[in-house]
Amino acid sequence: MNLRRLAILSLLALPLLTSCARSLRSTAQVDPEHEALRLRYLEKYPDDPFRDAILAQTVRKGMTPTEVYLAWGKPLHRFKKDSHQNWLYEFKDSAAGDGQPSTVCRLFFVDGVLTQWRRDRHFVYFEQPESEFTIPAEIESLRDLEGGKRDLP
Repeated sequence: MNLRRLAILSLLALPLLTSCARSLRSTAQVDPEHEALRLRYLEKYPDDPFRDAILAQTVRKGMTPTEVYLAWGKPLHRFKKDSHQNWLYEFKDSAAGDGQPSTVCRLFFVDGVLTQWRRDRHFVYFEQPESEFTIPAEIESLRDLEGGKRDLP
């Protein structure tokens, strides 16, 4: 009986442990246009402290919204209030059926810095309207270099 309780408690604690991880990796397909944008940014800013994380499509605490955008792309949904932002990403398991919940990652920014995240498995629905997503200024300047602004991928 004690082993069963321990096993149940371990399973319940697993999401808490994963949310405390030092980094979180994307499982999304790489868009060639976004990959080119990512490489141009890293060419322009070769000393970015999160260079390796951006290339590995990984987010880490301390990243700016620009660095997260380069690592993971446009968020599915974004909430913004004062100096706080929450970005929501949804990753679907290609092996799971359509009726299975997605992995949802919610990233929390304070004063333009990624401070924490939460990862859950559930279906995505929204109760409040999305705030308009603004492309970070560094990204806009890279898009301008390639001959004009385009919509986000």
